[in-house]
Amino acid sequence: MSEMSDFKKNYFKHLEEEATAILKENQNIISAFINFAQSKNIDLTEHEFKCSQVSGITVNSKNLFLKFNEDIIPDKDGLLDYKYLNSKFKKHVFSDGYFFADNYIIMADYLFRRAYSPHNGFQPRFIEKFWRMDPADYDEIKIRLDVDNLKIDIQDSSLLELDTWYGATFNQDVGKISDQVVKLRPSYDFDDFDISSLFGGTYSVDVKWSSSQNIKTFQAEEFKTESINLTIAEELYFPVRFVHAEFDMNTNTFRHFDGAFHFYTEQEYYQRRDLDLNYNKKEYSQIKSRSKKLFKINGQISTETFVDLTSHFFSKNPLIYEYFTGQYPQHIKDVLEKIRNNN
Repeated sequence: MSEMSDFKKNYFKHLEEEATAILKENQNIISAFINFAQSKNIDLTEHEFKCSQVSGITVNSKNLFLKFNEDIIPDKDGLLDYKYLNSKFKKHVFSDGYFFADNYIIMADYLFRRAYSPHNGFQPRFIEKFWRMDPADYDEIKIRLDVDNLKIDIQDSSLLELDTWYGATFNQDVGKISDQVVKLRPSYDFDDFDISSLFGGTYSVDVKWSSSQNIKTFQAEEFKTESINLTIAEELYFPVRFVHAEFDMNTNTFRHFDGAFHFYTEQEYYQRRDLDLNYNKKEYSQIKSRSKKLFKINGQISTETFVDLTSHFFSKNPLIYEYFTGQYPQHIKDVLEKIRNNN
């Protein structure tokens, strides 16, 4: 199996596991929505609820949106009056393609999404531009909505597309970050030249959070592509930048922060780079790389300082920016949009 296929396999496995966990954690939301539907004489079952990385928790049932809104009637082409939709539902910032009701969110049709799949974000940038048009400027303006699917986790209204990663996003309230591993890769749209020039040759970034009593521990490893290597004492090594930090939940500050380089042999590098920071717990063959520490700070370190220094330590790496903010830097987004528009 190829390295990219291995990553995709692990990636989709983690998505499935994460979706199952999210549905279980939000059983109260699902039950409440089932009760809400019953109050409208609409019967739903738990099997109709799903979770995806892009849309969150959704319920799928034929024409469900239209059943909730009998005053909204599609035209002969299945289009809905955009003026009326704007008057009846709310819009939120950073949520182009979504209308908000009290108990659910209705989305633009999945055919507006990349690869025409409900699992992807919207194609740049039609929906963004359409959503910001003033309906009053036109005699008639209509749109097709995904009337069979409703998003029900309405408090999760900041809809970020995390293109090629699994795991939770960063939270400035560090104490609320769940213990888990996170893996980020450059988007599959970028070729080798793009990764070299835009990502500084970064292959992946692995993040792990763990807790013990009142201390949360952060670890991050940055793997470069195989073209970036060093010869040390006549042996070939692959340098991997590493950050370790400890957050004290009593003081709400980091108490320790250090940065180092790990040096992997060729065999260790290929063993490790498509897996995650739990490698040594899961694999029989343990890896103990050579290490050289570059800095260490002890004391009360603010989250802002930790984020700023970590970002700069992983220099020329937009993936760490993506992890902390939930999106690529603007110049990377601009290039990605051009690539996708030309495909």
